[in-house]
Amino acid sequence: MPGRALVLGALAACLLGGCSSTLPGYPPPASSAVARPSTLATTATRGGELGALSARGVVNALVAAGLPAPNAVDTTAQECPASACEQSVVTDTVRVKSFDTTARAQNFAASRDLFQLETIVVEFAPPLSEQDRARYRAELEVLVR
Repeated sequence: MPGRALVLGALAACLLGGCSSTLPGYPPPASSAVARPSTLATTATRGGELGALSARGVVNALVAAGLPAPNAVDTTAQECPASACEQSVVTDTVRVKSFDTTARAQNFAASRDLFQLETIVVEFAPPLSEQDRARYRAELEVLVR
């Protein structure tokens, strides 16, 4: 039964090959609608008009200073088109956005009553106490300026 062998061979090739949805030699899609944890090497840590810390840079610096910012996820693709930010990173404790100009950061923060320093806007997670928020604000003052 040569037809049956051909079908079984094709099925085995598909199962072993992973049934890729992209053609060999072509790169995968440029972006995904699903936010994925980012790594330090894949996102910029400085940018904007002042060469200031980016959202990723702020999160990295907070962690280095001993403040919790667990489960960082780069949400730039999902949040920046609507907010005109350059970069956006969300953690369990803070949501940080970096903008290309201080004016854009001020406009975004003012209309939402968020904490803003130069080109950075920070939103604190609701469970953070006012005492914890004060610790983050004090560290951010040192980091951003």
